[in-house]
Formats: sequence, C-alpha cells, structure tokens
Amino acid sequence: GNYLDGSLAGADGALIRHAKPRLQKVAMIVTKSMKDLQDRFDGLPATFFAQRVIRLVERGDLEGVGRLSRMRYSEVRLIPRPTDRPDATPLPT
Repeated sequence: GNYLDGSLAGADGALIRHAKPRLQKVAMIVTKSMKDLQDRFDGLPATFFAQRVIRLVERGDLEGVGRLSRMRYSEVRLIPRPTDRPDATPLPT
C-alpha cells in the first residue's frame, strides 16, 4: 500500500492498543499513539489521530463519550465484550 494506507493502519492500531476497557481522555490516547509512531510517521499532526479516533468510534471499534471533535473534552474506551467483564456496565445513551 501507499504511505496513507500505512499511516491509517498504523494510527488505528496504536490508538486501539492504547485504549482500555475504562474511559480515557482522547488526548491521552492520541499523545501515546503519536509517541509510539514518531519514528515511522513523524510529522503526522494530533488532529490526524483525533480524526482516526472518530472513525474508530463510527466503525464500532471504540465507544466514545463527549464531543469527539475536541480531544480534551471527550473520552473513549474499548467496547466491552461479554467475555471481558461480566460486571461491566454499559455507558448511558
């Protein structure tokens, strides 16, 4: 694939790796992911990663709360699967 395909897959993978079953600020996950990928994709802005978070939520890979377009005012988590934690409570809708 081309550079864009590689950067999309790399960013998505890093974001999912840093997501947890508990809610975390999008800004934290973005910062950690950017740090992981700085050697491969140096220069990709935080806004690129923030847009990927929105896409991962739209795709159903992550669950988001708050205004996802504002990293510091939104949180995401891995979507709990029934086998992960039977006591996990779903987020209010």
